[in-house]
Amino acid sequence: MKRQDKKNEHLKQQLKDLHKKFDELKLDSWEKVEAHDKHMADVYIELAKKIRPLKLPNQNNIAVLGSVSVGKSTIVNSLLDKKLADVGAGETTTRTSVYKGNGLQIFDVYGKNDEKTYMTPESICDLKSVEKRLLVITSTVKDITKLARFLDQLNLRYTIVFNKFDLVDDEEQQQLRQKIENEVKVLELKCCEKIYFISGKHPEKFDDWNKLVKHLRQ
Repeated sequence: MKRQDKKNEHLKQQLKDLHKKFDELKLDSWEKVEAHDKHMADVYIELAKKIRPLKLPNQNNIAVLGSVSVGKSTIVNSLLDKKLADVGAGETTTRTSVYKGNGLQIFDVYGKNDEKTYMTPESICDLKSVEKRLLVITSTVKDITKLARFLDQLNLRYTIVFNKFDLVDDEEQQQLRQKIENEVKVLELKCCEKIYFISGKHPEKFDDWNKLVKHLRQ
């Protein structure tokens, strides 16, 4: 076990060294990394694939990802049925926050408005350690396309959650559902398992909330 831990730390250090190069080259997105040096990007992915996940005690481990203002904290609080995550905290969190309740363990993974912040060795390890990953959006799948494709390359399955669906006019909801589902098909997001349309603030408004909760407990 110690040998495996040592190997994991060595892999993480290699990833950190590459990540530092990305910063030095001012490559602020995975798309730019691939465009600048495809070989370096491939090496990063291969190293990331070798990172060993953490052994977590709870089987219902969930990572929540998404840009600022998509309502991640509201979703977390509703899933736990208690106020634990700070709502409207912006980008103040600089590490993964862990919340427990209702038989769930939720990892609010640190990330700014681009997928590169999810590419750190620590975040990759967190993302590989959980069973479910929620990518939260409020307008279009294109907002998380780069992050989704990064997860695709790591063969990590995820669920897209359209939050604040209650702010969409009733007569436009079905049309928006079709639009989002079509975007996933057109963008060929191979590891997308499901899509849910919810209101984290008013979970009782849409049946998809109960479906989401059931999915997270499976």
